[in-house]
Amino acid sequence: MTKTRDLADLGGGFIQAGSGAVQRTVESKLQDTVSVKDFGAVGDGVADDTVAIQAAFNSGASHIYYPTGVYLQQSIAIPTSVNKVYGSGTVKQYSTDTNIFTGVNLTGLSIYGLKILGRTTTTLSQAAPISVNG
Repeated sequence: MTKTRDLADLGGGFIQAGSGAVQRTVESKLQDTVSVKDFGAVGDGVADDTVAIQAAFNSGASHIYYPTGVYLQQSIAIPTSVNKVYGSGTVKQYSTDTNIFTGVNLTGLSIYGLKILGRTTTTLSQAAPISVNG
């Protein structure tokens, strides 16, 4: 019989390598970045991932990660708490009559590494991040 354990049950915590690092809980460390898959996004290029992705953005996290995959989404409202969207995934516009991302104030938002397929096809480079302002 194989027994599985929850990461929170491991005790102790996480300590980053390097001088001066302090111990944190594993839970705290894992919450540094929110993956859209944490909220149920599939990323198979077939399923509409909009609801799961919007939930990730609404989680209060400042960084949202899209792992490798093709994420079909309708318009996602980006709250001001989010300042970084990144990953190796492809974001594909689900409907041609909506924008992929919207926000009231996107000042300070950076997007890294994603391939975005929408009204115009654009690859956002990891080496040269694009900041969306205004």
